[in-house]
Amino acid sequence: MTRHPTLEDLLDDLGLALQRGTLGQLAPLTAAITAELACLPALDAPRAEGLRRRALRNDACLQAAARGVRAAIARIAGIGSSAHQLSTYGADGRKRLVGDTNGQHAHRV
Repeated sequence: MTRHPTLEDLLDDLGLALQRGTLGQLAPLTAAITAELACLPALDAPRAEGLRRRALRNDACLQAAARGVRAAIARIAGIGSSAHQLSTYGADGRKRLVGDTNGQHAHRV
């Protein structure tokens, strides 16, 4: 017989799904967490602290995932808008357009 997952189990599973990028698991896990929260009894301090730590960890993962999605969107937009431009990264780590000399002319010997 399988045991019913606790709220802690569900929060841990949500964290793993975020870390692994298995986004299809997020909706069912969120629904299960919501159902568990609806019938949550009074909590003692140690359990409440454990739930808080898990929630904060998951929040950090969600924020990192959102930053990644925003970066991907910006990169895709940049690829589409740079169809006529070629860019690379200079020795200083900054992005530069190929042929862009920032007002400096290349000197050849």
